[in-house]
Amino acid sequence: MSNNSNATNQTDSEPLEAEAEKLIGPKIKEIRKNRRMSLRDLGKIAGVSAGHISQIERGLASPSVGLLYKLAEVLDIPIDAIFGRDNISGDSVTNNNLTNINSNNVSLVRKVNRKSLTMSGGVVWELLTQQPEQSYSFRQITFPPGTSSTENGEYMRHTGQEFGIVIEGQLEVSIEFEQYILAEGDSLAFDSQLPHKFTNLSKTDIARIIWVHIKR
Repeated sequence: MSNNSNATNQTDSEPLEAEAEKLIGPKIKEIRKNRRMSLRDLGKIAGVSAGHISQIERGLASPSVGLLYKLAEVLDIPIDAIFGRDNISGDSVTNNNLTNINSNNVSLVRKVNRKSLTMSGGVVWELLTQQPEQSYSFRQITFPPGTSSTENGEYMRHTGQEFGIVIEGQLEVSIEFEQYILAEGDSLAFDSQLPHKFTNLSKTDIARIIWVHIKR
């Protein structure tokens, strides 16, 4: 993805959130080295400094949503694979309400076992599936008051198609030169290659969406 120019209680998710944030840097480093790319190479293509990539890999900085998409695109991996941990599998959904299931045909993620990641601007992603090699991403995204999907008001673009629904609060979605205010229950779909960004304009309330991105 390139730049165009420019709560409910989450206590149950905190351990996996901390784990995802701890693993994301080493995972990016591992994939970068497997691609035989230097920090300078990855930073140049992603549009950031080698030092910033190094900070992310060492866990000293969190990427923005836009940068995360860009890194996944440059490294040629599904964006959910950056979350680092291998798939969790379980044997049964009937006897253990805390067991995740991941097979060729079924992916079940218990709420207490969701992996989540807090971006640099405070936006929180929670994965709703644990099949990172699939061609789609299915997640819940929470925007604290005044937060945006990108830093400095920049737009993002990347391959694919995306769609979703607002389940709490209101969210402004900017696509090219148009702004759409989505309230609870409103849904939207668009081509991800169009310059876009998400903004919670409220100063007091969170906005929460269920969102799907299909990679072409």
